[in-house]
Amino acid sequence: MGKLTAEQYAELETKFVGKRLARVDLKVLGTFVFRAPIKPEFAIFQAMRLDDANRLNAYADLALRTVVYPEPAELLRLVEEYAGLLSNGAFVRSLNVLNGSGLEEEGKG
Repeated sequence: MGKLTAEQYAELETKFVGKRLARVDLKVLGTFVFRAPIKPEFAIFQAMRLDDANRLNAYADLALRTVVYPEPAELLRLVEEYAGLLSNGAFVRSLNVLNGSGLEEEGKG
């Protein structure tokens, strides 16, 4: 798969103009790019997080719904090889920032 070039990332920004994107670069596997979820996708994510039976799959489902690079099929192939990939902390942090739950509070002065 490899690392995304600046040109390739710029193409994604053009394709998804007006959408927030998050880029995650992993040493071994290369680049992953996710877009911010739309409200119905976020609602599914929230419902899964609150359901004991689905809680562990909530981030994996959200990642697969919002991945823009690589293609979702390629991400699924990588998950077959690296079963814990979608639980990676960098993915979780990026998805939280994109959905708004991971935004940091401005320091109080």
